[in-house]
Amino acid sequence: MSNRFQLTALLICLALAGCNRSKIPERGTRLASLAHAAALKGQRTAGFSCPAPQAIILGDLAQATTYATVALVEPVGRVVSPNGGDDIRTWFKFRILEMLRQRRQAGMPLAGVPAELTPLAPNEFVSWYCGGTATINGVQIIEEGPTVPDFQKGHAYLMWFELNTAGYGGLGWRDEGLFVTDGDKLSPVSVDGANSQFDRELLTKVGTTLPDIRRYLAAHP
Repeated sequence: MSNRFQLTALLICLALAGCNRSKIPERGTRLASLAHAAALKGQRTAGFSCPAPQAIILGDLAQATTYATVALVEPVGRVVSPNGGDDIRTWFKFRILEMLRQRRQAGMPLAGVPAELTPLAPNEFVSWYCGGTATINGVQIIEEGPTVPDFQKGHAYLMWFELNTAGYGGLGWRDEGLFVTDGDKLSPVSVDGANSQFDRELLTKVGTTLPDIRRYLAAHP
């Protein structure tokens, strides 16, 4: 197993294990402690920052073509939820509209997914970003994290990503491999994504439309 896959498996393990769905974190957790400390000071808000993430990148076009799942998807749910009382996560649920290439990897059973996003149909998966806002015991807790793409219901997105058999999708570092569609036209979802090696190579060498992507994948099984 490559270092990239080992790192991905570790991060998915950390992301999905040891979580609960409780809306109110237990006493002694970071969020409960922050809320308690703020309340004692008469404050109604408190905040902290997400830990520095370890970069998970798609690599170059040839690498991503080998291992990445490629799909046309639409967002169908978004929930901000405490993660075991220590972090806040912004969860997304996506529905696969068209599977262009399936490279599902083995994965741990899902845990910690907000109840509002379950169950998952066979053509659905979830993913999350660190950060968000949650009200804990009357105190608004804000965890500052990376800017989350403005996924819009009713819009279709092309994704190159890692998908496991449990229904978790690992999205690219700094939004690489994520494109919003306008008809058949593709555009990166963010400036960070547009500046990534993968996005630049894909749009330059393969093309900027869905038919271009389909032809490329058919030629590189």
